[in-house]
Parts: sequence; C-alpha cells; structure tokens
Amino acid sequence: MRYENFSLTFSSAGEGRFLTRVLDSPAGQASGDFILPFANSSLRRGSEAAARRNISKEEGKVEISQSSRPEEIGSLLFNALFTGDIAQLFFQSLGYVTAKGDRRLRLIIRVNPNEEGAASITSLPWELLYYNGTHKFLAFDLSISIVRYLEVQQPITSTPLPSRIQLLLITFNPRETPTLELKGERRRIQSAVSGSLHPFALTTVQQATIDELCRATRESPFHVIHFSGHGEIDSESGEPFLALEDEKGSTARLSARMLYSILSPLSTLRLVVLNSCLDQELTLGSTVSLASYLSMQGIPAVIAHQSAINDIEAIAFSQSFYEALARGKCLDEALSEGRLAIRAQFNDYHSWTWATPVLFSRLPSNELFEGDD
Repeated sequence: MRYENFSLTFSSAGEGRFLTRVLDSPAGQASGDFILPFANSSLRRGSEAAARRNISKEEGKVEISQSSRPEEIGSLLFNALFTGDIAQLFFQSLGYVTAKGDRRLRLIIRVNPNEEGAASITSLPWELLYYNGTHKFLAFDLSISIVRYLEVQQPITSTPLPSRIQLLLITFNPRETPTLELKGERRRIQSAVSGSLHPFALTTVQQATIDELCRATRESPFHVIHFSGHGEIDSESGEPFLALEDEKGSTARLSARMLYSILSPLSTLRLVVLNSCLDQELTLGSTVSLASYLSMQGIPAVIAHQSAINDIEAIAFSQSFYEALARGKCLDEALSEGRLAIRAQFNDYHSWTWATPVLFSRLPSNELFEGDD
C-alpha cells in the first residue's frame, strides 16, 4: 500500500497560538493558525466515569481527562487544526487517495523539539482526531494514519532487509508492583512472529535487571527491542522511568537518558516498543516522554503509550501489532491493528484507551528495512 504524506509543522506565536504549515501534501502547501483547544494537553484517567466533561477556569477551553468523551475531544482538536486553507487541502488530499484506491494518507505531525511550545504540541492526543462529518476517528479510517515526527539533526540511514529480524523482548515486574501476565505476552509475541513472511529470531530476558539489559544488547545486532513491564513517574522530579528489577527483585529505575546510553551503541536498532503498563495519573511525564527523548536522540522509530494502559490491553496490542508486522505491514498499519485490538477488549464505546499507542518515526515510508514491502 502506497502512502501520500500530509505533513504539518507548527511554530509558536505565543499564548497558545501556533502558525501551522502544510509542508507536503497531494494537493499542495498552505498555512493557517492553530489555537490550543484544551486547558491541559495530557490524558488522565478520570476517577468518575460520569464526569464526562469539565470546563476549566480558562474560558472557552476544555479540561480533558480519560473520563471525557473521546468524540468531543477529537472533534475539538480536529476543528482547531483543520481550518481555512489547511482544511481545504486536507479534504482534497483525502479525496485524491480515495479516488486512487491503492493509496492512503499519512498525517505527519512534525515538531522541532527545540522550538517554544514544542511540548504542548507533542503532548496533544492527535490519535483522537474525530471528524463530525463522517462520525469517525481518523485513526480508525483505513485511508489515514497518524505519525509523530521529531525534527532532529541526525540522518536516517537505510538498512537492507536482514536474513533474520532480531527481536529482543525485555520483561520486568518488580515485587512491589502489580503482577503482570508477562509469560502470556511473551507466548503471544512468539506465536505472532512464528509465521512471519520473513524470519524473526526472538530473544527474551525475563525479570530483567539493568546489567542484564546491557549484556543482552551487546550479544546480538538487534533490530527491534520490546520492553514489557511497569513504567512509573518520580514523585519529586516528575521524570518518567521504566521499573526494571535489581538483584533482589525490587525496582531499579531506568531513566530515559540511561536507556538511550544502553541502546545507542546498537547501530542496527530500528524500533523500540515501550509497552509499559502505568497505573497512575499521567501528565506529560509519561512513556511518551521516554519515547520522544529516544526519538530526539536518533532512534528511528519508537512506540509508546500516552496514557495508562492495563495488562489486558497491553497484551492485546502486542499480539496484533506483531502479527501485522509478520504479515509485512508497515509500522502505521501495524499500529492501527494494535489499536483495534485494544478497542475490541471493551464494549464501552466511549472508552479511549485504544488511542494510547503513539508512533514516533523518521523512517522512510515507515518500513523497518529497505525493500521490506
């Protein structure tokens, strides 16, 4: 399946306003204004499901939480982004790929992390974009994918398809954290890649310590590293970390900087998946912060969750995501299938946990390898 890019970039104009430019689309270029529609830009699990909408003290803006209706949040975001010439270009581009039949539209949210206001744009729940005209989330439209792109001064080199795709699965569950079904997730990932069109070699490190992670990354030229366990947030600094284990089975904190220092020698690395469960309220300091940091340091593609996700959801996501990769799907298509698997776990139409997985990618065409199509 061929994708056409609809690439958007944002420049701060101060006080929650941004100049938005369409750098690339099937219908040309345009610019417009984007005003942050929310008083906050993070996803939080609400304590009361009945509290569907909260208006903040900042007049005209909505305080979003995971108890908010996803359609409402997505519609507000859509209407703030697609205005004037940008809206016209978007619908023209969507019409173009629809008419072609064999193409899709890739909505790319480009952010320069060094610019003012970058964190506000990065933390918005773009995966919830909802068009009232079709009563559909863009993330569930088979003609559209949503990708985050951080502009960094590091080139992405193409990598030929290897004889075997090396996948490293790192699992951890410190004794003071809620028990996770890590064996079940490992079995499902192993089953998912066993019938791959291209062979996978799966290596697993269970009850992983930081030292064991270091040793494992030195043993093989891994292309994909999948982390499965708990993520937490430091109560004092607000910094996120992965809760690996120490020699006694207690929590050993792995920060974003330490994680990158371990992964950076791996020149073969193409994708990091942070499939971490979080059981607490999330703000910008979430696994998305870990993902954006890794992306800024040059990791070609990173998948993480922008809000809390439970064990069942994490396992469902992993299985469907790797099944899609095994069938030769690109990253955005595989991510879409993972989202659908999360949504299938619940009958609540207003749940928005399916929107938690996000993709940061600078890979050409979002293919892991050259010729991987």
